[in-house]
Amino acid sequence: MESMTEVSNIEYAKRIGITFLLSFVLFTVTSMIIGEERKARWFKKRTKSLLFFNRRSMVGEFINYGRPCTKEGVLVFLFLMVSIFSFGYWYIF
Repeated sequence: MESMTEVSNIEYAKRIGITFLLSFVLFTVTSMIIGEERKARWFKKRTKSLLFFNRRSMVGEFINYGRPCTKEGVLVFLFLMVSIFSFGYWYIF
């Protein structure tokens, strides 16, 4: 592993970008595995707003989970957060 002083700012930016892309992939794959029916049972989505700034695209709606309202939802939330933060910390630093 490289020491912290040997890594340039551009390398940090690349690592953060890769971590962001992999977290997006993780959200998408998890959403496919769970399915819309279980997502609707385990999470409560916000009500749709008609404001322009609050609209989501089709992809944004697909990976939008909402607030966990069951223990399964909390477990999915914890899995996603722990996996993203642990990979990000390991890969970036």
